[in-house]
Amino acid sequence: MLMNNYTMFNDIEGIYMLTYPPEKRDDCPICSNVPVRIQINETGKFQELIDLLTEKYQLTAPLILAEINGNLKTLYMTSTEQMRDATKPHLRMTLQELGLINGTEMLVGDPTRASSLRVILSLTSSMETATTK
Repeated sequence: MLMNNYTMFNDIEGIYMLTYPPEKRDDCPICSNVPVRIQINETGKFQELIDLLTEKYQLTAPLILAEINGNLKTLYMTSTEQMRDATKPHLRMTLQELGLINGTEMLVGDPTRASSLRVILSLTSSMETATTK
């Protein structure tokens, strides 16, 4: 017999315990591993994409990986000083300069998340952005 509940135990200030059956939403980007689409201007800077992801998903120290020209590339990582220094120049580059194209799938990890977030880029041109405003 499988247990269909989850127990949370919190012992910070006293003891708090709650047992409940977990519910999984099919559209949840974390528990269902469904990719989310992020729309951004193709000439935008990589820093803008990081700011957007950080704000929308409350990330604290994102790790961003993407497959570019058949190679998995670390685009952003702040966990070590060496990787922070290696990926810092990417922040000033445009998405095009990094080789990110429309439909590129990225993996976004963060210490606040139990699993990686799958993100698919939907790049818009400057003209499309101007007409939609």
